[in-house]
Amino acid sequence: MNERQDVVLGLAKWVLRGLAVLSLLGVVAGVLGASGTMSLYDRHVPRPVPELAQRLWPQSGDMPTSLVKVRPAHWDDTNDEFNGVAAQDGEMPAGAAQFRDVGTAVVGGAGEMVFYDPGLPRRVVWLIAIAVVPVGLAWLWWTLSRIVLSARTGDPFSQRNARRLAIAGVVIVLGPPLALLFQQLVLRWMLANSTAAGKADIWFRWESLPLWTLGVGLAMLVLAAVWRRGVAMREDLEGLV
Repeated sequence: MNERQDVVLGLAKWVLRGLAVLSLLGVVAGVLGASGTMSLYDRHVPRPVPELAQRLWPQSGDMPTSLVKVRPAHWDDTNDEFNGVAAQDGEMPAGAAQFRDVGTAVVGGAGEMVFYDPGLPRRVVWLIAIAVVPVGLAWLWWTLSRIVLSARTGDPFSQRNARRLAIAGVVIVLGPPLALLFQQLVLRWMLANSTAAGKADIWFRWESLPLWTLGVGLAMLVLAAVWRRGVAMREDLEGLV
């Protein structure tokens, strides 16, 4: 290996490891940031009425939210009746959830449900659910950096690297659907324990599944199989010599 190739591989290794660190920092920022720490509040912490809550705590991507479909029996409910978040001595009730119509072109009521107060256990599990993807990305970047490192320090064409590629392919294929399923289960748990329980259902849109990860994962599995076959053929040839 010449010096130029060594520099390129070294740069690639550190870029991949930098991406791994950034992914983990994203998890930490989400948990320790304003929206993340808010998700750890206990349900007994006094809550202001929705208008004040929206001014003090603007909506963010880290708050538990979900698309829902309102059940037909509750299509004509007023917002206060549907949400069940009327002020009680200046506080929001335990399990407070707010429905917002987002103008979705669907027969019947459809919109977004914001879970202001799902309870501490559900908040903690929700943080775990949203952290799964960046943690998986961190592992993927680190694994690829180890493959690059093996090219710098020795022979990259090994059964170990073939296994790494195969495991990475499986994670890319199954990881996103399983992460979305985990989040959906947590959201259904929140809804069942909220003020909107029995009035709406979580609406999961299958088209939201990322198909590109399926293609990338399958391509990596094919590469791993070819890699493994190439290693086996070289070992057989070396045995003959």
